[in-house]
Amino acid sequence: MIPSPIWGISGFRLLPTATWRAIRAQELDRADNACEVCGRAQSKGLICHEVWDHRIVDGQGIATLAALRMQCRPCDEVTHYGLAESRGRGPRARARLAQLNGMGPEMASAVIEVMYERHATLSSVRRWTVRIAPALVERHPDLRAIEQVVEG
Repeated sequence: MIPSPIWGISGFRLLPTATWRAIRAQELDRADNACEVCGRAQSKGLICHEVWDHRIVDGQGIATLAALRMQCRPCDEVTHYGLAESRGRGPRARARLAQLNGMGPEMASAVIEVMYERHATLSSVRRWTVRIAPALVERHPDLRAIEQVVEG
């Protein structure tokens, strides 16, 4: 879950539409038009998901865009569980989490509880530095435009 002080910071939201579409097209080719979580192939409808690493160092947050991953909608709901829950699709996302990881419903609920606790901890940090992983900048230099410091 994304720490609340940096909601809305993403290539999808901050880059020009044409730039993001070009990045997505490259990632779609790289993934061979398949979900990189479950392997399901599909010609359209895959989401270019931004994989972020969130850390707290010396009381400040560091959010690093570490990778881009193509995901089908059901897998994307798992990675955006809080959003799925707010839209009434939490049970479906929870079931998908359990299915993908070979766990029962109780374990899936425990994982989600830990996820919410981590979100609360990360969201308590007010100053965030947003970075892009060097390997990702090498593939997509335009992503550097979203690097910034956020005071929440």
